[in-house]
Amino acid sequence: MKQKEDYLCSFTQIKRAIDKLSKNVVCYFVDYKVFSKRSVYEISKDFKINNLINKNILIIHTCLRLEIYSFTGNLSFSNSNLFAEIKNKLAIRRLITLMCGMQSEIFGEKEILGQIEKSIVDSALEGFLKKDSFWHLLDLVKFAKFLRNKFKINCNENYSSVGINILNKLIKKENECISIIGDGYMSEFFFKKLDRKRPYKIFWINRNIEKAKKIQRGSDLLKKLQISHIDIKEGLKVLNQSDFVFAALKNSEGLFAGYQFNHPKAIVDVSYPPVFSDDCNKFFYSIENTFFEKYIKKPIKKIFLRSCESEIEEIIN
Repeated sequence: MKQKEDYLCSFTQIKRAIDKLSKNVVCYFVDYKVFSKRSVYEISKDFKINNLINKNILIIHTCLRLEIYSFTGNLSFSNSNLFAEIKNKLAIRRLITLMCGMQSEIFGEKEILGQIEKSIVDSALEGFLKKDSFWHLLDLVKFAKFLRNKFKINCNENYSSVGINILNKLIKKENECISIIGDGYMSEFFFKKLDRKRPYKIFWINRNIEKAKKIQRGSDLLKKLQISHIDIKEGLKVLNQSDFVFAALKNSEGLFAGYQFNHPKAIVDVSYPPVFSDDCNKFFYSIENTFFEKYIKKPIKKIFLRSCESEIEEIIN
């Protein structure tokens, strides 16, 4: 067993956190591995949390999973029969591997740890999570950060960088046109990864143009780009003028469904649920129809993942 000074928090803290949290924990989950991406979305839509206040629970909800960790035993909630269920140390093992990005579609992706940390804080603020559980969970976050660094399972790529990889493979000429839909984190990441040596013409399509313009004015990077701001209601007019389309839009299922766009060399839609339908383009990549791990340039080595799993097993058991 590793010495306590090796960890970001002491070995004793980690063991105490695991022992306390695993005593009565039950995890209910739906994820893209056990179910399907579409099933996760459909089940999540009907999930209600109103009756779970003061139950000492952690809720983790992303486009690929909905997980409820109850630290006081079994829960009764609508559609619970649709969820997989695991208990005790097996549930905590799952939570740690989730924090380490080992349950993600792109192994070692960094976003999931930030999402879980935010879920822990939000669950506490909203009255779902008790104080002791809150601090024990933060100890697990520290442990996960240690494991990620030790076993080199921090992947700097994500859905947006996959979009860039596809763009760079297909678009070879200068002055070609890109449409980017959405002004959130994934679109921001996509902008950051654009090749600065290639002067793209960019249509930035959003519901709130003024917000997008403000984001551009506040960014040294975006101020240097040739961006035309397009209202989302006018989006259809420019999409078929584009050589490449990248979409990352919230709460807009099927916004452009039923339309076909023949001019773009590819459409990459990382919105979930997708805003385009599968027949929109010959080369259409979405979270729903694509396994993005195979497009990663530098995937995490499997031996690092196995070594991390071994250390998790060691400290849990």
